[in-house]
Amino acid sequence: MIRADDVHGFWKKAVSLSRSLRSLGHKDATPEKIHGRIRRLEHCPCCKRGILPEDISADHIQPRSRNGALKMSNVQFVCQRCNRAKGDLTDKEFRDLLNLMRNRPEMSKSVLRRLLASGWLYGRGK
Repeated sequence: MIRADDVHGFWKKAVSLSRSLRSLGHKDATPEKIHGRIRRLEHCPCCKRGILPEDISADHIQPRSRNGALKMSNVQFVCQRCNRAKGDLTDKEFRDLLNLMRNRPEMSKSVLRRLLASGWLYGRGK
């Protein structure tokens, strides 16, 4: 079902995200609620890059693996790249990491290499 005012594919993406979130147990993840939030996205809230409907990904602010709630209030919409990179970090941890990398570019490659090697970046480390 495509809405007439959905020129850029936001409704189609909202329906897809709703199905995914509901399969995880988010009972309040209706396409209408999601559409209301994603249609206003112009950029990813994490990396600040422009974002298209096909690049939008649902991200748990407090990861489910770290006792994050299955509620829409614990969901933000970010680009797929940031969602993959964030892994099991909380939103604050990920933003702090991004700020460190922006403010200390000489450290960013070293920090990322270490996180990737330990598996920590994708939630596999302790």
